[in-house]
Amino acid sequence: MKIGKCKLCLANSVELHDSHFLPKGVYRILRDDGASKPDPWIITERKAVQISLQLKAALLCHDCEQRFSRQGENWVLANCLRRDGTFPLASILASRTPDIFSDSNPTRVYFAATIPEINSRALAYFAASMFWRGSIHPWNHDGSIPVELGPFRESFRKYGTCGFPKSMRSLGHC
Repeated sequence: MKIGKCKLCLANSVELHDSHFLPKGVYRILRDDGASKPDPWIITERKAVQISLQLKAALLCHDCEQRFSRQGENWVLANCLRRDGTFPLASILASRTPDIFSDSNPTRVYFAATIPEINSRALAYFAASMFWRGSIHPWNHDGSIPVELGPFRESFRKYGTCGFPKSMRSLGHC
């Protein structure tokens, strides 16, 4: 157990939990238990290795870890590509007519906020949280921080307690 300052809520002298860069559930999905070596692959500029290592560090308090789960991770993990080959989010989209498409281009655009089965807030929060996580800790093996959010990092940190960062969208507060 480590006591310190939570990187998300900024509370001091709190018990910090092991925070994963990728949610723990992603590592479970990436494993291939039918293979002789089931661990996921890590691919860098220099090498590709199979490893059971999960990127984690003592960064967040319990409440903030739960906030990540409640506001994004749980929905995303329940609807992403599954180990059994199902892909709930893709199935939802396949049942809809794209909002923007052309016969000459395979790209299909869907306005997720108009599809009741899609929790677009959870998707946005999850994506923003991944960028934020990448910006607060040296996750790379060389000690570098993989994502540079510059002046937007504080807005990303506050996202979840207020609306999506105003500087990132045309309407809203924060």
